[in-house]
Formats: sequence, C-alpha cells, structure tokens
Amino acid sequence: MKTSMKGRLVSYDRGVATGFEAMYVKEGQDKPDDASCIVQDNSGKRMRKWSLCNCQDDESKWDTEIKLLNRLQSELGQLEDEVRKIRAHIASLTPCDSGLPVTVDELLAAIGSGQLKEPSFHNGCWNCGRWWKTKCSQPHHIESMRVVHDVLTGYLEGKSKESFVQKYPYAESFIGRIYEWLGSVSNLTQIQKLLIERMLLPFEFFTKASHSYPATSWPEDGERVCEEVMKNCYEDGSRGSQIDSEIARLANLPKISMKYPKQVRQVVIEDPKKQDLYILCCALAHGLHTLGDCHHSTFRWIENWIYSIGTGRWGIPSRRVGAERERLGHLLFGYLLGLDKWIMGIPEQFLLLDLGHLDLGFDPKNEIVRVYAYLGETKTPVKEWLAACLWHSLMYSTGGLHWMDKHSGLIQRAAKAGVSIREWMDSVLANDSKNSNRR
Repeated sequence: MKTSMKGRLVSYDRGVATGFEAMYVKEGQDKPDDASCIVQDNSGKRMRKWSLCNCQDDESKWDTEIKLLNRLQSELGQLEDEVRKIRAHIASLTPCDSGLPVTVDELLAAIGSGQLKEPSFHNGCWNCGRWWKTKCSQPHHIESMRVVHDVLTGYLEGKSKESFVQKYPYAESFIGRIYEWLGSVSNLTQIQKLLIERMLLPFEFFTKASHSYPATSWPEDGERVCEEVMKNCYEDGSRGSQIDSEIARLANLPKISMKYPKQVRQVVIEDPKKQDLYILCCALAHGLHTLGDCHHSTFRWIENWIYSIGTGRWGIPSRRVGAERERLGHLLFGYLLGLDKWIMGIPEQFLLLDLGHLDLGFDPKNEIVRVYAYLGETKTPVKEWLAACLWHSLMYSTGGLHWMDKHSGLIQRAAKAGVSIREWMDSVLANDSKNSNRR
C-alpha cells in the first residue's frame, strides 16, 4: 500500500484491525483521550487507535450492521490512504454538529470524487481531522460570542442599547430583545444577577476558542483556558456550583443539577414560576453540554437563557418548540433514503416519481438530489461501502440516542406509506441469515 502523510498512518499489517483506524504518534503527543487510546503496533511503535463507529469503541458490543460494514471493508483488501481518510471523516461526523448539512454534502462529494478536499469541515467531536487540516463551518462564531458577551457585560455596566446598536448594527434585533427582556439593570434582583453571572462564566472560553473550530486553530493558551473554565463552571466546589447553591438557597429550590432540561422536568415543583426557575438553573449548570458550543442549538440556547433570566419564564414563545428537531429529522431522512436507494441501484427519477404520490408530511427531494448528484452514476465496491458507512453514521452517530430512536414516528409514518430507509441493509442481512442457515 502506498503510504503518505510521512508514514503517520499505520499499515494494516502492523496491527490495525478492521473497524479501527490508527496513526503513529510522536513523544509528547501520546496522551490518551476520551475518543482514542494509545497502543503499540506489531513492532512496538506507539500509535493512536480509535473506532470507525462513532461513539461505539467497544467492539464486543458491535451489532450485525457494524460487522457487515467491517466485512465489506475486509473484502476490499488494502485501502488507499485517501479512502481511509474519507472513511475516518465519515466516522467523525456528528449530526448534532452545527455544520449539518454542509458536512454531509462534503462527504458525499468526497465519496463521489474519491478525494476529501483540505481543509475539510470540522464535522464533529469524535476524532475529527486526526491527520489532515480542518476548518470551521461556522464563520464569525467566536466573533458572535464576543458580541453576546460584550452586550451583556455592557448592559450590567449601564451602557445604553443604542451604543451597542451603533457598534453592532447587524445584531440590532438581538440587542433589542436583550434589553427588552432584562429591563432596567437597576431593577434586577439578586437572583437575576447571580443567574447572569452563572451564564457568563463559560464565556471566558467561548470568546477565545470554540469546539466548532479545530483545536489546532486555538490560541496557544486555548487548551489551558478550556480546562480552567471547565473546572470553574462545572466541578464541585467551583464558582459555578457556589452560584447554584446560593440561588437554590435564596429561591428555596431543590439541589440544582447538570441534567438536561428535559430530565429536569421530572422534578415536579408546584409553583410554576419556581419550576421555570429550576429548569433555567439546571440548564445553566448543564451549559452547552458543558463547553460544547459546536452544537447546532448553541446560540438559541444562549438566547433562551437570557429570555428566561429576564422574564422568569422558560421557553421563548416566538420560537416554535421542536422546530430544529423536525428540521434535522426531515433532513437526515432524506439523506438516508437517498443513500439507501442509490446503493440499491434505483434511479432517482423513478424514486422521485413514486414519492410524488405519497404523503410523508414533508418533501425529501432536496437531499435525494444531492445524494445522487454527488455520488454519480458510476458505482464501485469502494464507493458503495463508503456510502453504506455514511448511511450508518447518519442513522446511529448522534453522540447519544440514535436518530432512528429519536424519530421513530417519522419512520413509522414512512413505513405505512411503503417507504423504507433501510431496504439495502435489511436485504443484505436477510440474505446473510439465509446463507448461514443453509450451512
């Protein structure tokens, strides 16, 4: 096999098992992390190894679908480095990342052309860009965080709304909402002041670096700041926990936890105002999944915190609940359906004609057209395998609850209409089962 990247990729015959990827590491770069481990190759050299199944690194728990993808990889033999790079980038894709859908389109283009362009988009928090350059899919992200921080700290200092509108005319509506919701700074209660302080604690990191950016682009002290802010915001005994305890005491609330707001609703408080305050406090303690500002809801969550601090109510009424969940559900369904039918060899023209007679509650045409346009007419075993890997990543790699579990209602509605997004996978597994029973 041709070796590139100055030999950093570990050759398969050196101890890279199917379903994993590995690269050699230099001394000082050999610290293990949550998403990879440091092991030795067959000759004793140290290498970083990680699973190609996003957030599923325990191979003893791999199901029949993962094993099928690994078997298909084994049948391909030695893979070119560029193919390994595409496969690794598929593995790092996380659908909750703020870059969706451009991160999916980039992968479709890479599979179709056989090359992942550099720098590629930072597409998730699972071993992204281990040996190549990546870039942020969210221009002005850190700049926008600085604006939010500047406006809020300026508000506390008594600066006028007009001064910020003049400074940031593109954020006029957002600034107006902040001042409307929070009201006069002189009227803030002690609890509101503590809530704003709690909300602003992680901005020491957000205004300097971001997890939506590759870590290689962070400032020199970025990692140190990240660690210090994590401790200050989310560890026991930190300033964050001190504020939580003080608010709970002043408002007579149950102990504030880092649980996700949906879980917090299970703690029933009879007073609706206290219930909303408790949800807000736990949301601030949870943060953006701590410092995960690469999440697609980052700025909406921050805005909702501000609204809740100012009004005492949880949930901005002008925002439709579940809108983003619905968008992502429809988006991923379209990609999954397109990938499934492309692998099956069904021309998009007839797929779209058939869908035109059905009511799915939305139109998946845009994503289907992208799948077919990027992947093209030519099918090769490598392209089919990569397309299947992308299908699997979109179906399961959410960093938590699987997409198919989150949107089971959507899948059931499609099934009633006779539409399946897993026709290829089910047919191959059924055929494997038949052959196994014959043996």
